[in-house]
Formats: sequence, C-alpha cells, structure tokens
Amino acid sequence: MSRLTDVHIRNWIKARRPIAKSFGNGLTFTLSAKGTATWVLRYRFNGKQREITIGHYPEFSIKKATEDSLRRRTEIAGGVDVAREKQRIKRELWRANTVEELGDLYFADFEERGRSIQSRRWHLDAYIVPKLGRMKLHEVTPDDVLALCDGIKAKPRRSDKVSAPASAREVLGTIRRMFDFAIDRRLTKYNPASVIKPKTVADKKSRDRALGKEELAILWRGLQSGKVSETVGLALRFLYLTLARKGEALGATWGEISFERAEWDIPGERTKTRRPHRVYLSAQAITLLEKAKVLSCGSRFIFLGNKGKPVGDTTLNEAVKRTKYFDLKPFTVHDSRRTASTLLHEMDWPSDVIEKALNHTAQGIRAVYNRAEYADQRRSMLQSWADFIDSLVKNPAKESST
Repeated sequence: MSRLTDVHIRNWIKARRPIAKSFGNGLTFTLSAKGTATWVLRYRFNGKQREITIGHYPEFSIKKATEDSLRRRTEIAGGVDVAREKQRIKRELWRANTVEELGDLYFADFEERGRSIQSRRWHLDAYIVPKLGRMKLHEVTPDDVLALCDGIKAKPRRSDKVSAPASAREVLGTIRRMFDFAIDRRLTKYNPASVIKPKTVADKKSRDRALGKEELAILWRGLQSGKVSETVGLALRFLYLTLARKGEALGATWGEISFERAEWDIPGERTKTRRPHRVYLSAQAITLLEKAKVLSCGSRFIFLGNKGKPVGDTTLNEAVKRTKYFDLKPFTVHDSRRTASTLLHEMDWPSDVIEKALNHTAQGIRAVYNRAEYADQRRSMLQSWADFIDSLVKNPAKESST
C-alpha cells in the first residue's frame, strides 16, 4: 500500500469511524469510537500474540511512533517481552520510599489521569524536594512540614508573584494530598500534614473580584480577537459557559463529552468534591467544542497545548494577566465562577440551582435534606447564561445599563 501520512490520519479522525491501520512491522494506528487516536505495537513472543501501547496521536507523531516501535522491536529481538517489562517497571515505580520518589509518583499519576500538573509541580521541585526530598516517608513529622511552610512564609514577597504566605498554604496542601495518595497506595500509614491546619500556616485572603456585564463583554470580544491563542481563548470561554473549575476544564477529554446529549460528565477523581459532576452544555458550548475538536488534532485532550499535553494552568493564568489587551482591571481565571454566580443571581436564578451548577458542596442541614440535582433547571440556566453573554457582546451598552 502507499505510504501513510498525517493527511491520512487527519482524514480518519475527521470521519470519526473506528479503525486500525498498519504502518508496518507491527506498528498500528487505532482510532476508537470515542475518537481516541493511539499507536499500538503488535508482536509475538514465545509463540504468543502480544501488544503494547506506545502513545497517543498527535503527542506521538508518525516519526516518533516509528522510532519508538523500532527501538522496542530491537528489545524484543534481544529476548525482552516489552509489554511485560513495562508492567514490571510500573510495579517498581509504585514502591516509593522517599518524599521525592513519592512526589514523582504522585504527579505521574496526576498527569496520567489527564490533569494539569504545571501549577503544582513547582511546589515539589522548588520547596518540598530541597528540604524533605531525601527523607523516608515514615521519617517526616508534622514539625518538618511546619518548618518548611514557615520558611516559605518568611521569604520576602515579590509583587508579581503569589504572596509567600499563600505559597506556604499551597505547599502544605500539596504535601497533604501527596501523603493521602501514599496512604491510599499502602506506601505509608501516616500523613504528617493532616494535623496542621492551613490557618496555622497563614490566613487565607478571600477574593471578591467579579467582572461586571460590560467587563464580561470586553473580555469575550478580546478572547476572540486573536490576542491570545485560539485554543486558550476557547478554554477560557468554555470555563465561563460551563461554570467549571480550571483544572476540570483543562484536563477534560473527549471521552467525557456526549455531543448527542449535550452533556459533559466529569469523573469524581477530577473534581474538587471527589464526586462525579454532570455539566449541561449550551448550544454555544457545543459550537465551541466543535472548534476545539479540529484544533486538538485527534488528541484525547480537548484543549491541546504543547508537547501533546493539555493547556496548562500557567498558560491560562498568564493569558488573563495580560489585562492591557482587554483594558480591564486585574482578575484571575477562578474569578469566572464568581462572575457567573453574581450575574446569575442578578438574573433571579435560584441559589440552589446555581450552587449545584458550580458543584459546591452543601453545608449543614441542607447537605442532609437537599439532594436535588435540578437537572432541567441547570440545563435551562446554562443555555440562558450563554444567550445572555451573546447579548452582552452584541449590545454591551444596553445590557450593562439594565
């Protein structure tokens, strides 16, 4: 057959039909019914048919997949069952003994589940490893963790970065999650950060920034103006349309989306509440996803960044810092949720429906008695919200005066 190229692959992805195409020597390109494009190496070892996943397209280009398959073929010829060896290495990796090894394991698992690690990995590299990295997991005490956080808090604040007290709280949270992960994997029995209350390290400063109607219209036009990359612009608009958290949106995969039902099902392991959350997609959100589908080039991630990974937290944060592009006062990515909540309340939508759409956890007696999902109301509200934004962009002066 003729030589297969990227043009062939893009056409297969565009057709959205499951396929398996051989590139020779056992290297096979597969496309699932959900649109996940994967390279697989099929081979025989000791008379048995075996296969190993090499990687996803376009993270693995044709050239990279071919080179990787040839390398593995050489190992097979040398008597190595590469699929079994991959499983062995993975098992070895789960035997983390030191804090640094735990950190590598924790973030590898984090990334494997499609979640962005850029905004948290620096906690490990810049703060945790230099002070605690070589310590055995069972050796780390609450005093060690507190001393690390106090040291971070004592550093002078730089106006262009997160404040030192805020960084100290964030690092405490990262250590706590790392050790919770280690306990779940039976690597240790104790979390030294769990007995330290965040307020002991530093007070949390609450934010109250919410964009007004005119500001939202300016931002929306700015995100479509070409002053940020198209993918970043789509990701930020998706956040506003869905009321999702930043990490939930950036880690989203096509397998979580149903175009037919206009729904996005976020699995519990990717939500802050640790429970599955369903987002009802407006017509505008569906149109946005169709554009993202083309830009993702067959990746399993919706918002594809560099090196085959999803757009990172830092990229989104930097985009909204460029307020000179939009002529707006400073705001953060997370302010999208406060903005939506504020304006939806002004539009007289019930608080319970808004809170459910934001996937907030009910507190007190309401948590016991109010188990309603408000599915129909949420679907109607998010469509009304998207229509409202459209009306702001088309006629901001009229809307901002109401």
